[in-house]
Amino acid sequence: MEPENTVSLPRTLAAWRAGNAEVDIEDTLATELTEQASSLLEGYGEGWSDDEEVEILNLEVGEEELEARFAIHFEEVIPSGCRDMPHHREGRVELVLQMRREEDRAVIGDSDSNPSQWDLWDRNSAADGT
Repeated sequence: MEPENTVSLPRTLAAWRAGNAEVDIEDTLATELTEQASSLLEGYGEGWSDDEEVEILNLEVGEEELEARFAIHFEEVIPSGCRDMPHHREGRVELVLQMRREEDRAVIGDSDSNPSQWDLWDRNSAADGT
């Protein structure tokens, strides 16, 4: 994973260090990522994001490292010829993060299966003939 972005997750780190259950860590992580979703989506799409929602797809909590794959579902707002009537399009970006136990910053990068790089965001193996 190439580092593209870092994000501060102090509450997730606190829950992890406190030995909370994985489900509690996941809920805390989802909340913190949702709070920062707009900045994580910079550079994706033509417009700006609205109504972001984070879904944790996979979470692995180890002794020294936490890894997660997550998706951000959002509505992309794209300017049109009329200022007060922009276009709206559903969007989804899949990202991964890695976090070490000694710091509250996580490295964020594109997932290998990032739908933003596909022709159709909901394409599956049946659709591409494999």
